[in-house]
Amino acid sequence: MFSRQRKIPHLGGVHQQEWGSKKILILGCGGLGNGVLMSMARMGFQHFFLVDGDQVSSSNLHRQWMFSPDQLGWPKVKAAKEWLRQFAPHCQVEVLETFVTQGIDDSVIPHEVDVVVDCTDQVAAKYWIEEFCQKHQIPWVMGSVEQWEGQVSVFEYPNAEGKLFSYSQWVGKSLKDFMVGSCEQRGVYPPMVQWIAQVQVLEACRICSGLPSHFSGKIGYWDMWSNTHLAVNI
Repeated sequence: MFSRQRKIPHLGGVHQQEWGSKKILILGCGGLGNGVLMSMARMGFQHFFLVDGDQVSSSNLHRQWMFSPDQLGWPKVKAAKEWLRQFAPHCQVEVLETFVTQGIDDSVIPHEVDVVVDCTDQVAAKYWIEEFCQKHQIPWVMGSVEQWEGQVSVFEYPNAEGKLFSYSQWVGKSLKDFMVGSCEQRGVYPPMVQWIAQVQVLEACRICSGLPSHFSGKIGYWDMWSNTHLAVNI
């Protein structure tokens, strides 16, 4: 099933086999979460925990490709679990229907995971993820999107010099109530969402394979309007 992946240099069958045992925590099941989950499930990852408190709406469907019109009003975690049941039945999945906020009790979130993929759209959620991952020593892949632009970085995973970086080193601590990637307020270009999701997948795969991250200590920035890509040191 994964013969084409096994032929990739530096990947091969060893890492492919490892992926089947890795545990992936995806926080947010919107556009980024859709893209991340669909790709990782199809690539051979088998263990997922999904967290989201939102419901499927008609405004989601243009970029949240797991969901269908007959699922309007469903909890997103339930709709995502149904997609896995139909299209990736080899996967095991647990879901929690709640929003990621700073008030959430982290005891309800599994911390024995190999990587956290952040698919949330608010700074407050990302600060909570930072605290959670620092506490439990879990690497996490941050993503954000709005309009034509997107960003990716990796935190709590060593760079080439063995140094760890945190989200607060980048944005400081004064933006907790500011929206990041607010599709509702500013709009979003669907291919940009999928682009950023796939970069997150690439980084999550590298972490799960013990390979160096391209974005530990860096912020990857893409602007599809001007066709610009930058990698800025934190």
